[in-house]
Amino acid sequence: MSVELTPLRAMLDSIHDDLPTQRDHNAYVLGELGKHNVVIAVLPCIGNNVSGVAANQMLHDFPSIRFVLLVGIGGGVPGNQETEDIRLGDVVVSQPTDTTGGVIQFDRGKRHCGAYFERTGCLNKPPAFLSATVEKLKAQHRQEGNQMGKFVSDMLKRNRNLCGKYRFPGRERDQLFESEYEHAGAETCQNCDATRVKRREDRAEDQPRVHYGTIGSSSSVIKDAMERDKLKQKYKILCIEMEAAGLMDAFPCLVIRGICDYADSHKNKEWQPYAAAAAAAYAKELLLAIPAQMPPIPPVLYTPSPANHGDAEPNPRNDDTTLDKQSRYQRLLQWLTFVRMDARLRNITDALPQTCKWLFKEEKFKMWIERIEIEDHLGFLWIKGKPGSGKSTIMKEALKTVKRSHPEEIIVSYFFNARAPGHLEKSSVGMYRSLVHQILQSCPHFRGHFTEMFTAKDREGVIDDWTPAELQGFLNDVVENLENRSLNIFIDALDEGDENDVRLLIAFLEDLSVRAATSGTSVRICLSSRHYPYISIRKGLSLVMEDQDGHGNDIKTYIRRKLIGDEDPEYETLRDKVYRKSSRVFLWVFLVIPILNQLYGRGQPEAMERRLEEIPDDLDDLFAQILAKNSENIDSSILLLQWVLFSKRPLSPPELYLAVQSGIDPSVIEGTCSLPKEMLERYLLNCSRGLTEVTRTNPPLVQFIHETVRNFLIQGNGLAKVDQRLAGNVEGISHERLYTACLRFFDRCLSLNQNNQLSGVPERIFRPGDAQWNFRFSDYAVNFLFWHAEISEASGIPHREFLRRFQGNDSTDLQEWIQYRNSFQRYQVRNYTPTANLIYILAEQGFANLAKVLIDDKVNVNARGERYGNALQAACAGGHKQMAQLLIDSGASIDAIGGEHRHALCAAIHHKHESIMELLLGTGILPPVETLEKRLFISIARGYVYGAETLLRAGVSTRCTNNRGESPLYLAAQKNKLAVVDLLIQKGADINAQGGHSGNALQAAIACGHEQVARLLIEKGADVNAQGGYYGNALQAASAGGHEQVARLLIEKGADVNTQGGFYGDALQAAIARGHEQMARLLIENGANTEKSATSV
Repeated sequence: MSVELTPLRAMLDSIHDDLPTQRDHNAYVLGELGKHNVVIAVLPCIGNNVSGVAANQMLHDFPSIRFVLLVGIGGGVPGNQETEDIRLGDVVVSQPTDTTGGVIQFDRGKRHCGAYFERTGCLNKPPAFLSATVEKLKAQHRQEGNQMGKFVSDMLKRNRNLCGKYRFPGRERDQLFESEYEHAGAETCQNCDATRVKRREDRAEDQPRVHYGTIGSSSSVIKDAMERDKLKQKYKILCIEMEAAGLMDAFPCLVIRGICDYADSHKNKEWQPYAAAAAAAYAKELLLAIPAQMPPIPPVLYTPSPANHGDAEPNPRNDDTTLDKQSRYQRLLQWLTFVRMDARLRNITDALPQTCKWLFKEEKFKMWIERIEIEDHLGFLWIKGKPGSGKSTIMKEALKTVKRSHPEEIIVSYFFNARAPGHLEKSSVGMYRSLVHQILQSCPHFRGHFTEMFTAKDREGVIDDWTPAELQGFLNDVVENLENRSLNIFIDALDEGDENDVRLLIAFLEDLSVRAATSGTSVRICLSSRHYPYISIRKGLSLVMEDQDGHGNDIKTYIRRKLIGDEDPEYETLRDKVYRKSSRVFLWVFLVIPILNQLYGRGQPEAMERRLEEIPDDLDDLFAQILAKNSENIDSSILLLQWVLFSKRPLSPPELYLAVQSGIDPSVIEGTCSLPKEMLERYLLNCSRGLTEVTRTNPPLVQFIHETVRNFLIQGNGLAKVDQRLAGNVEGISHERLYTACLRFFDRCLSLNQNNQLSGVPERIFRPGDAQWNFRFSDYAVNFLFWHAEISEASGIPHREFLRRFQGNDSTDLQEWIQYRNSFQRYQVRNYTPTANLIYILAEQGFANLAKVLIDDKVNVNARGERYGNALQAACAGGHKQMAQLLIDSGASIDAIGGEHRHALCAAIHHKHESIMELLLGTGILPPVETLEKRLFISIARGYVYGAETLLRAGVSTRCTNNRGESPLYLAAQKNKLAVVDLLIQKGADINAQGGHSGNALQAAIACGHEQVARLLIEKGADVNAQGGYYGNALQAASAGGHEQVARLLIEKGADVNTQGGFYGDALQAAIARGHEQMARLLIENGANTEKSATSV
């Protein structure tokens, strides 16, 4: 199609003249890209036959062609967001597997009686060098990111006429509707119900992502989401298109598809140009990675492959192939990771050369590393020290040194980070996830056990939060099976975690070391923290930083290298005084040296010693003096500290600059925020008096230089000491000031709009990721304006007048705020409509204190509209119990029907807010049972026991059925939800009820190989010989699936091995038909009738 040809042609470095061809079927574009000559064949229409004929013709016309790429657009097949988060504009690249060449033609095969379809045939794999180049490119992308966005941008700069059609449409235009929801008509989805758009997490960037996997090729267009999902489940495909199968027959090639729709009824052409450009950009990046002089590949003319005849497809006997296990492992590994998992380690400054070396000569360290007298310390070394003494630096150096000296050992680490924006970086569960991830990366032989252990998490393509208990279980297994390798664990800054959390962590680590001793394996654990008065270990080595002469010498080295001055005795005396006053606390030295160097730089070396005498030797007193010493710009300094302390999320340097200036002088919004990076960071350093730093993360963020600064400002009441106006209400007054800065920024933007200095929604300013996006604080100011007002209101500072500005549907300020706020939402489902009311917005965010002000003003708490239907449902969906209670007390209708979850109780159950479930149940006002039945089946599929129990308490019967005739117990057994099965049996579920494809709950569990569920059902009275369903009986289901342990259980419990019925006739015939030899032997050994089976087969 021309929409695909245009960007491919535009990506070429130069266009060559046309050449005559031997036939006149094809049209070509000839050109050059990098050092390659490129032929682009133009297909007259879509379809596998057309592509095969065109490829055959191209090979005749250009016999020197070395390899072929099929580049264009396709329909995305969305999967789990954590592992296959396919979005419009992304690119899918075919990747060979154990059983496919990277492309399958799912509609080619045999149609049997009873409408059963058997897919047949397999397609070629791409040439090995292409696959190898793809792997090389994948590695490059992981390290450096891809260049696709750059290539598309360059293409548009060179071809301005393409900008209108081929530019990125905007993430808000990417809508994935629920599979059951059909398109409402019209060329676009303007008439479709926005509440039926699936919720997906925002992406941090608009850059297209690349996905590698199987591509499905069809002879017809797929515009059915339910059919698409079936194909996904059956073939694990990522994309659907219509040419690849024909081309793979003609010539082994690589398929590259830009995702332009989701192969559903909402398919339209809006994303086709950009998707085609993204695919062309990947093709360009791939070509540039291929050397120009590749060995020639003999061209293969088009001949029908076995796929055309239908006899050659591999038929694996077990659905759980090696590829399936690898894919499941990769998904689980991805779920294990989290943002900034190693951010703290990366931000610790490396030790100066020749420092920290004393540790490795210290007797206790030698005992630890060499396992001397191991029975006395069980492999524990605990490094303790005062705040700011340099523990993290020495832990980083110890980690690096042990990795160099013991490369054959397993060495993992975790550095707690109290200054992190997310809770995982400062929690034990985050630590466990990181340690397990590192072990899996360095020890491939544990991956299989990890995958098997956590397979149940992957059943539904979604995952619940990891729990400490399950990760501890895996670590226990690792320690017991280390064999000849040693495991070394470094954990830094224990004191930056929750104290109770740390107490449990220490207890587990002690048990782990005991487990290693009893298992005969080797584990070393090195911890660091401040002096913990209440937490200790039974056995272990302890090393105190302040007591170590080597640590003191390191501080002397730092002072000698950083304190400016001549080498004469006078300055040596000064250095010695600095060292003695430091009490061997590195942070104190770090802060004092710049103060003294500043005097030296001003030509006042004689004042250095006098200034040193004025400097207090206590860190808190030093912080206070630094802030109070110079009153110049003190207001800006205090405001900056308030932002770092109380902002909802960490701010980047440009954001923080604008945040401070908005509180001091909002006129900076007109453009003075475009400071050079170095000047910006210097401003922040000076304004914070050296108490903040810029992290080495992407994006860089501003944080305190050490957690002791935060402790001083809050716990030590340091902020109030510097600014007496904050006394008695530091947090409330600080939030009021930040709220004021956000409001000023917002008002300034409105003013610029009204003066036509910005047109409409200021996309140039407000769109994240835009190269011209100078006003980076806008996102924060708009999104967290009400958050700061809420906390300030809770502290007793009134905001009634502010709220009146935004109250009422005719409030232009509210409409403007909604317009700005929506511009930051990557998913349309999160947008508010222009008529959204303020009480709904506050309820969704959980701002009960502000909401009470509106309620006192007689606002309508039952106003309808928006995603969740009304304010109460919004509060319940968000888990805001105080807000929900306030609304109920104020007359909110509990039984109102509507919105995404239909009812407040359903919203609370869906989002697992148990305290709100109890609140709603306690009112006694419940929706009709039929409204709750569907939610019961959803809760069961998710394995959510509390939600299922709540629905049963609300009146849903265990005997209800879904639209497939399945009972709740049947579904729980099929989905391997053991705890839910147990609950349903306790609540009176009929254990032998008939219904569903497999006939009953026991057969459903056995057909899927769920042994534990099957055992529980049998223990509770399930009939092992019950008839019915696809397999006729439980034993035949076990035989067909090759589940030997379950079959043994059934036989042990009295299952009749010769019962007739079901698809295969009896259990032995099922085993023979499915190729399960060991199963067949088991059945024969237990009396299966071989004569009948032989005649039947």
